[in-house]
Amino acid sequence: MTGLTDWDDLRFFLAVARAGSLAAAARSLRVNHATVSRRIQALEQRTGTRLFDRIPQGWTPTAAGDAMQRSAERVEEEMSALGRQVVGRDALPTGTLRVAVSDAAGYALLPELRAFAEAHPRIVLELTASNASTNLTRREADVALRVTANPPEHLVGRRLASTGLAIYGARPPRRRASAPADLEALPWLGFDEGFGDLLQVRWMREHVPDARIVARFDSVLLAWHAVRAGLGVALLPCVLGDRDPDLVRIRPDLVLTGAPLWILTHPDLRAAARVQAFLRFVGDALQARRDEIEGRRPEAWRESSTVVRAAG
Repeated sequence: MTGLTDWDDLRFFLAVARAGSLAAAARSLRVNHATVSRRIQALEQRTGTRLFDRIPQGWTPTAAGDAMQRSAERVEEEMSALGRQVVGRDALPTGTLRVAVSDAAGYALLPELRAFAEAHPRIVLELTASNASTNLTRREADVALRVTANPPEHLVGRRLASTGLAIYGARPPRRRASAPADLEALPWLGFDEGFGDLLQVRWMREHVPDARIVARFDSVLLAWHAVRAGLGVALLPCVLGDRDPDLVRIRPDLVLTGAPLWILTHPDLRAAARVQAFLRFVGDALQARRDEIEGRRPEAWRESSTVVRAAG
């Protein structure tokens, strides 16, 4: 095959091969659907080879496409390694820093991000707020804040705190929750199938299997807003619930310990000044909030207990 002189050709090709559709590839590349279609058609014309089978279930690579994908992924790794090595030689904390966070962590981090921006005005933060895993090897981000029990072995980072979870409802609670047996009588907010390994999902499956699920969400942040609106109760991170004056812990004695919060980067990037600055500044700030993140706030327990008793 000829005509493969542009790395963008392979970048667009890989996005479609991995996503299985033009629409999903366009979202990952942050371009529109028509652009992806045009680039793939042009690539097939230049190579004189059909690279994808267009079927109702999506776009699947042909035999030629499979061969190209294997080669393209090797090229991608080399390009990513080159980029990491160049960035890793930065001597001054300047430029763009791409940070990947979940939507809930991004909201909870706003005070730290504001303080970091004030302390480092020459660094421009580019935030990716997503619940999907971000690939630091491919330079989709420079730094990631992730809640995980098993961070990837090829990354380096720092364990900041465990994550505490508790059951929250709107203030005042819509229904009485004075005893564990009452929990199943409450209207619950759950999470969709993509969150099957989430501690909230596993706990609900075991402890309130017959609870009425009012709604399911693919976003912890959206579920938090739904609790605030009085739609139901949900297991939420304490770092969100305890700081919210509109929420109350339904079971003050119950705090679940979730997976640890990590701040991670690629080994090739940790020497970059802007990466070092973020790891140190935000890492220290979050460790200072460890009690809050882990749900160990006695004042929140006392306040919630009083409200629940009063509601009874």
